[in-house]
Amino acid sequence: LDRTFDSQESLVSTAIDPGSRTFKVEVPVPDKDGLVKPNLNAELRLNDYISENAIVLPQTVVHEDASSKYVFVVENGKAKKVKVQVGTESNGMVEILSGLQDNQTVVTEGPAKLKEGDNVTTKNK
Repeated sequence: LDRTFDSQESLVSTAIDPGSRTFKVEVPVPDKDGLVKPNLNAELRLNDYISENAIVLPQTVVHEDASSKYVFVVENGKAKKVKVQVGTESNGMVEILSGLQDNQTVVTEGPAKLKEGDNVTTKNK
């Protein structure tokens, strides 16, 4: 039907199928146009976590060494390695719980080859 809508689950099974690691969820589907028919398939995305003031970055910009996870920020035109604590990861994005300060610019393009102290040019998106 190529439609998207928000709803809330009306029933969540208390038992998990041990073979598939799945469980049943019932969600009411609005059908004001009468287009919903038996045996239609749907993609369901459950939101089980909300953080109103979260800092979220692409997972590709968070690096890991032997002692910590880190990102590169821009400080005085140079790359600076900043240790971060990560939280929830979903759909290629990761929540940053601590380590970044307000108004820091995080390097999001080309960080794989970056080293601390490298010159960095920024552009507005």
